[in-house]
Amino acid sequence: MKILLWSLRTSAIVLLLATAYPMDASAQLQFGEPQPVLGGVNGSAENWETNVSSDQLTIYFYSTRGSGAGQIYTSTRSSLSEPWGDAVEIVELHANPGFSGSPDVSSDGLTMVYNSTQPGGLGDRDLWISTRTSTADSWGAPENLGNPVNSNKFEGWPSLSHDQLSLYYTTSRTTDSDLVVSHRDTLESPWSEPESLGVQGGGVDISADGLTLFYVADGPFGNYDIWMMSRDDENSPFGAPIVLPEPINSRFDDFSPNLSDDGSTFYYYSQNKVWQVAVVPEPSSAVMSVMAALMLFLRRSRILRR
Repeated sequence: MKILLWSLRTSAIVLLLATAYPMDASAQLQFGEPQPVLGGVNGSAENWETNVSSDQLTIYFYSTRGSGAGQIYTSTRSSLSEPWGDAVEIVELHANPGFSGSPDVSSDGLTMVYNSTQPGGLGDRDLWISTRTSTADSWGAPENLGNPVNSNKFEGWPSLSHDQLSLYYTTSRTTDSDLVVSHRDTLESPWSEPESLGVQGGGVDISADGLTLFYVADGPFGNYDIWMMSRDDENSPFGAPIVLPEPINSRFDDFSPNLSDDGSTFYYYSQNKVWQVAVVPEPSSAVMSVMAALMLFLRRSRILRR
């Protein structure tokens, strides 16, 4: 009976610690071996600025195939083990003249924010938004996000938070490529003035839990490398930037980072291909400290039971 009670007490402590210190995307990431995505995404044209749906069965990306001007394409697959189907242009978002790219689709698949040089903007490139009522519907007519998100300068590479209340992107209104974030209280509220994140770069991607921000900037491996910043909670500032290790970064240009919503797969662009790689989060320092304390507790408990 004593052994049973001790086991139950220990199990309860383990469960409590697991709940209090869950694994999150801000933990140091460990990557598998990158593989080029199969099917209709890669090709001879430029195909990058990728964004995958929450279930990873739909991918959106910029491509110069077709007219060569650069537009937004999409491809689907029936399961994670299947190759991507033929890519098709999202004609509702076709910019004429100009180009559209950097699509970022909300977790429910009903809202897309992207950048475009299409007529009606405020600067040389603006952020636009398109919505639909279901994933089976076509995308609606795009609308310019206007001030204060856009300006008469460059705005691009958007990334919506999981709740769609924060918008991360790059602007050149103060520097060549300032990473900023704009917030809103509700989906119907206006966006706030953008706030600088204190770093320069592009190719922004915010993780689904809001704790890790990936972006592209000059790096030690090649001309452009992928970096990340993490934080403990969404109300805290991001920590110091960390450049991702090899083989993600290389002597080639590496950009267009996109972490799947479940944190299992990392997509990026390098060597004229879109790649995917499995992700295994390592325990954070807080988790390791708690587990060390737990092991000490278990050892002492065994001694007391003798």
